[in-house]
Amino acid sequence: MPALAAPAPQGTPTTTGPALSTRETTSRPFVELGIMFGQALGGREPVMQAMTNLQSIGAEHGCDAIIAVKLMHYPTTAGPAVVAYGTGVRFLPTAQAAAPSAPQEQAPTPAAPVPEAGPAAGQRRR
Repeated sequence: MPALAAPAPQGTPTTTGPALSTRETTSRPFVELGIMFGQALGGREPVMQAMTNLQSIGAEHGCDAIIAVKLMHYPTTAGPAVVAYGTGVRFLPTAQAAAPSAPQEQAPTPAAPVPEAGPAAGQRRR
């Protein structure tokens, strides 16, 4: 059973969208959609806000995941700025899902019994 995420604290924005990963690649084949980034300026949790914004941008661009996610921090007069960025990807269909399902082989239907050689029903033997 997959682990469930803890509920978000009150006032924290929640976003459903592509998975975020710091891995450089995935075990599934994919197509790169481009570099995605989300940013946040100041606030209580700029890192989490930047990650949430990155996830939202990925969702807008149809990403299934954003891989190789990195963070960049820099100071501004308004407070710390954080940029979260990574490569947006869309997974390719797997070979099993892409191939049309083969018809299942059925057991042959048993043939009707062949009557034994001999007199036909209702006829006498001579």
